[in-house]
Amino acid sequence: MSYTRKTSPLDLLNNLRPQQNDERYRDIVEELVDALFLVKPISGAFFYVNDKALAFSGYARADFNTLHLVDIFSPDQSAEVLKIIYNVEAGVNYSLRNILFRARSGVLIPIDIRLSGCTRGDEDFVMILIREYTQRTPTQSLNRHRASITALGEMIEALPHAVSDDVIEHTLGMARQMLGADSVILYWRSVNPMGLRIGRAINFPSKFPSHIAADDPDLKSAAFSWRLGERPTSALARAARAENFAAIHSHVISDRLSLLGLFVVMYAEPDSQPPDTTALTAIAAHYFSALLIQLRRTQTAQGIETYASEVSQQLEAIMSQTNEGILRINATGGVVDLNSAAESLLGFHLEDMVNEPLEDVLVASQPLASQLIETLKRGARWDGVETDLVRRDGESLAAFVRATPLLDRNNVFIGGLIVITDRRQQKFFQTQSDHLERRAWLGDVSAIFAHDVRNPLNGISTGLGLFATKFLPPDPLAERVSMMQAEVVRIDQLVNNVLLAVKSSETHYQQTSLVPLLTRTLIRWAPRLAKLNIQLEKEIDPNTPQVMADLNQMDQVFTNLIVNAVDAIGNDGTLSIKSFKATHPQTPRGNFIELIFSDTGPGIPLEIQQRIFDPFITTKADGTGLGLAITKRIVNAHKGSIFVESFSGIGTAFHIFLPIAEKESN
Repeated sequence: MSYTRKTSPLDLLNNLRPQQNDERYRDIVEELVDALFLVKPISGAFFYVNDKALAFSGYARADFNTLHLVDIFSPDQSAEVLKIIYNVEAGVNYSLRNILFRARSGVLIPIDIRLSGCTRGDEDFVMILIREYTQRTPTQSLNRHRASITALGEMIEALPHAVSDDVIEHTLGMARQMLGADSVILYWRSVNPMGLRIGRAINFPSKFPSHIAADDPDLKSAAFSWRLGERPTSALARAARAENFAAIHSHVISDRLSLLGLFVVMYAEPDSQPPDTTALTAIAAHYFSALLIQLRRTQTAQGIETYASEVSQQLEAIMSQTNEGILRINATGGVVDLNSAAESLLGFHLEDMVNEPLEDVLVASQPLASQLIETLKRGARWDGVETDLVRRDGESLAAFVRATPLLDRNNVFIGGLIVITDRRQQKFFQTQSDHLERRAWLGDVSAIFAHDVRNPLNGISTGLGLFATKFLPPDPLAERVSMMQAEVVRIDQLVNNVLLAVKSSETHYQQTSLVPLLTRTLIRWAPRLAKLNIQLEKEIDPNTPQVMADLNQMDQVFTNLIVNAVDAIGNDGTLSIKSFKATHPQTPRGNFIELIFSDTGPGIPLEIQQRIFDPFITTKADGTGLGLAITKRIVNAHKGSIFVESFSGIGTAFHIFLPIAEKESN
């Protein structure tokens, strides 16, 4: 049923006084193609009927003097139809469809009704035009039915695939198509203020409210409808009348627990709404309820999936960045995943290890995998054990292995994580620490030994000096005494070197340039270099920055390096000495000067280069191996560094880096 404020053929009668003997009135109504009944709404009595009404109803004209409206409608519909007819306002046209007309024979005939309220003076009348339902245009009804079925099918098909709020607007358009409505609105539940707020709309009328109060009559029951001519009792009905809509239908959208919103349908034309508008509106409202629930589930699932993906990515990032090897096993102890660190440590690749038993992957010098799995199956952590693992290539890997169980929400064991920490570097550092500790102990012992040997050695030297005065050449004992004195001198020098290597001497730092010291040292060595036919090449930058240094100790460094170079060259070679501000790639961080002592000797074997600065390591048959150890100790004490480059058959170069004095670097 629908209605609208439109003109119609009945409007021509509104200004005519409806008298039965008025010829103009009778001419007009008899020309109408529809059966016409003119009634008084208060009593329901018939005032006039045209000839087509007599033919349609089967009653004689005299019969209508005693008939009332209630007599010509189906008992099931008469109450609702009469309510509408009695409330039609003057100047308002109203349409009813699928009404059952009761003819004189008692047969119920499906009809469509058009109503028009009119007035003359103080008298109100309702003009009723009746047309049999079969006279509708079949094509229009069929097309509307097809459109409704098509739209409903599309809505049902789209429901399982709803993943975002964008589908609501699309579905709203299909609901409008299904109902053949002029405007459709979705209101959503509002908490502040309580009620409903505007959500989505198609052709939203400007005078419609954006908010509906919680106590509005539209929300009192599931379904609500209003037609033009009825008294508006809600905000939507008042807005519909203000916008000249013929009818408005609404249905609440809810789940089983609470109100979710309201679906509103509006029609501008009285004939535009389908006969089953109320049922279709309810179907659309239930559909939107299911759609909201589906969206809520989908968005929840998407949120869980997104969270799981983020957690997975974070775990993958952690596993890829950590230096510890991580393996994941399943409930049966098969390997299902491992990170790149585990691949590197064990020498396996994931594709080679998937579903392989842990016993075949985590091979240790002692039983490990079986005990670890048994512990995890009990839901307990494996606190860790130091062990030597056997890599795939057979090499040994010092490692620390620990594990934690993986349980589902029911605390059922589903697998475990095994963490492998590489202990090779720690083991190396421990070895180095033990070595340094032994060296420190040896240094202390050497210092005590050298100190205790020096006193008797002085006594022996004094005694040999006395013997030397008693035995003069060519006495054979004189040569023996001289040889003994030389050995005592050598031992004394060795004792002094030992003390210098193991015992820190008093250092006096001062800001100074090393260029004059280096120059004096080379002048002192010039005669011996010339005697051995060793050519000296100097590249000493006079602008070499100053350093904080102990000149006596640095003189010893220069002397030790020159002695080593001369011994390596022997005869006929080149000694090169350079001094400048450091630019070498191995220069420590900061500002340094660089000193280079290089020779054209035979070079140092590779296996000795790595330990050349250790005490008692030497390539000379009569060397003590303490010179370079003393040199490195002095350089380190000056916060500098030293390293060697040597090539067999080419020569050797020692690079010394010393920090520039702060006043010089500023």
